[in-house]
Amino acid sequence: MTVEIKVTGATNPNPAPEPAPLPSEAGPSAQEQEQAVAAQQAETEATSDLAALKQHAEERIDAFMVKVGYNPPERTDEAGWRYFTLGSAEGRAGAIEVEGNIFLRVEALVMPMPADKELILPLMRELLAINMSMSGPSRLGIKEDQVYTALLYPVKALPDDDYATLIHWTMTLADQLDDALIKKYGGTTIQRAD
Repeated sequence: MTVEIKVTGATNPNPAPEPAPLPSEAGPSAQEQEQAVAAQQAETEATSDLAALKQHAEERIDAFMVKVGYNPPERTDEAGWRYFTLGSAEGRAGAIEVEGNIFLRVEALVMPMPADKELILPLMRELLAINMSMSGPSRLGIKEDQVYTALLYPVKALPDDDYATLIHWTMTLADQLDDALIKKYGGTTIQRAD
């Protein structure tokens, strides 16, 4: 037996509460809003810190350039690289961002890769042997079919007096190696057939 109750004209004195909005319908809580603002401020400060570090590094590079007789604005490209020569070596230095950190990057051309494929392996072996025995932070490497001396050093760990030393070290290494390596391996700019 089923009993049917019919209520007319009466209202429930304790209505069921409105269902809570789904998370996607609700706005961020006050705590979430504060966290978002704090994260945005931290990101702005980090960006500001990176910009200040980059500017400081560029000022130190410019100070080196003035010390060795260059006018920095005349030898700076639109990307901020500063160019200079030492003996037969041509190089550049700049402050670059890598994974949220600012680094001093110095690189100097040693030679183009040889056109003769038979010379590439002996050259690579010699470059590795030189790298293994070198002191200091500069290294030899290959970029776009060219051999370079290069340095990548974190600006946060770099005392102001060391900028000139590191730039000069990298340039001197290229100048000391380029003539002998070019003589031995040809250093032509003829494109190799791969």
